Amino acid sequence: MACAASARCVASWRPPLESAALRPFTDLRQVDEAPLRALVRPLLKRQELVLAQKQQHMPHTAALQAACLEFNEEMARRCLAAVAERDRRVLDAVRRHGRGGLLALQRLGALQPPWLDVRAAAWPRALDELARTLDETRPSREYNLRSQIVRTETDQTYTAQRKAPRELALREVEHVIRREDVERLRGGAALVLDPQPALLSAAQMREVHADLKRYVKEGGAVASHNPCNRGSSHGMLPVSGAGVNVGPATCELLRKIAALPAIVDSYGWPRPLKVPPMLQLGFFPGGSGAQYKIHLDRQPGEVNNRRELTFLVYCNVDWDTARCGGCLRLHPSKGMAIKEPLDVEPIAGRVVIFESGRQLHEVLPTKMGVDRYALTLWVEYDGEWENLDSRAT
Repeated sequence: MACAASARCVASWRPPLESAALRPFTDLRQVDEAPLRALVRPLLKRQELVLAQKQQHMPHTAALQAACLEFNEEMARRCLAAVAERDRRVLDAVRRHGRGGLLALQRLGALQPPWLDVRAAAWPRALDELARTLDETRPSREYNLRSQIVRTETDQTYTAQRKAPRELALREVEHVIRREDVERLRGGAALVLDPQPALLSAAQMREVHADLKRYVKEGGAVASHNPCNRGSSHGMLPVSGAGVNVGPATCELLRKIAALPAIVDSYGWPRPLKVPPMLQLGFFPGGSGAQYKIHLDRQPGEVNNRRELTFLVYCNVDWDTARCGGCLRLHPSKGMAIKEPLDVEPIAGRVVIFESGRQLHEVLPTKMGVDRYALTLWVEYDGEWENLDSRAT
């Protein structure tokens, strides 16, 4: 009898750690994604109708950007509401269960922040900190949720549009990346290349700069919704250069950027690579202080983010870093070759390549009145992820 009584005492002493007591909190770990996923297809169909309507009185590029913006704003509104509702339920549950609620969230790995003091003496203060952290991180969590849902729901169509690198290969760029460069890249290095001959002549690069400036002015880039990347704008350009209002120099540069992954692939990469149909134009207005805080292009565990290699090409003519700022800063990262922060000036024609999921980096604030332009191609791995690299262990 004494043992049975002791067992009952133990059970009543730690209810939040038992599976039955954890059950009310298991559904609170994540947002219910099903209603949000059901929204994607109807909103995409509406986006097509909006595009058709707007093309009647504005250029295709501006109409496409406006339609995409409407889609993103509606998805952002719905996702933010879902995240806020989940946070409300978390706080209600914690208030009902007291410190036991915090212990349950901790056990489930859902405590925000993870280091929150859950001792009994810290209970009122811990509840306030939990509420404050949920408020502060909500925009970031909404952005990640929305990105994941849209990627997942559009994955099949998107995957079919990707191409093997060899399909886009060009002899004119074979000198840009050497075999030893790929060996360094495989060893964890970030490549900073100033090819000779350059991808384009100085005169052509000025044409590209003028093209991108006009493209942004005509609505080809929209303000970033990423809370880590405030102040900048981004637009998408097809790697073929077809279907958008840009000149021959810009089309040539887009095709040459898309041809670079074939060089890496030809010298051997641990995973099969695929080139997506679009690359990104990043626009950081001069004098705005726009920056992109330290991040990875593929976070560990991200669903449907297949980014394997990041290819950057800068289009900033006569860039003066001392006056304009805007450097790319590469940070030391686990398994990578960089041991000290390295600042890379975003000068016209410069090519930077690194592993998307391993190289920490940021864009430093832009200063003065000169705009910063960068073209980014995220080359993806093909198929399911397989960790073939001992540097990750």
